[in-house]
Amino acid sequence: MIHKPPFGFVAGRLSERWSQEGTLLLGLAMTLAGAGGLLVTAALHLPLAALGLSLFTMVSGVAATTPPSTSLALAPYPGIAGTASSLLGMARFAFGGLAAPLVGLGGAGTALPLGLVTVACAALALTVHAAGVRPHTRATQRTVAAGRPADRVTATS
Repeated sequence: MIHKPPFGFVAGRLSERWSQEGTLLLGLAMTLAGAGGLLVTAALHLPLAALGLSLFTMVSGVAATTPPSTSLALAPYPGIAGTASSLLGMARFAFGGLAAPLVGLGGAGTALPLGLVTVACAALALTVHAAGVRPHTRATQRTVAAGRPADRVTATS
């Protein structure tokens, strides 16, 4: 029986001790490190153990990002949490569906396309977080602290 690493659970507990944003950044860093390792492993034709370690790090990072990213995404929309959650799930599957064919472009004999796609996606995730999510999260925190409803918050509040 194969057991998945419990990084989603660990991330939930870390969010309680640290912050959701700190846990999210840790998960994004793990994802980028694992994706970078995967790209280097594929490019240099390193042993299977290096590939496995890179994949483990990347998947653990993805698992660590799920609880805080979901919580942060749904926080501003308490009145429509079910709808927002459905939209979030659909977006995850849509981006997965867009990325999957790109990985297959290189054929079955190499992991290089997987490395390229995962590095690009991890870098895009960090860019989106830095450009859009982080300012919005800070604005939401200021608004909630001031006692105003969070569902009308924008990054310029």
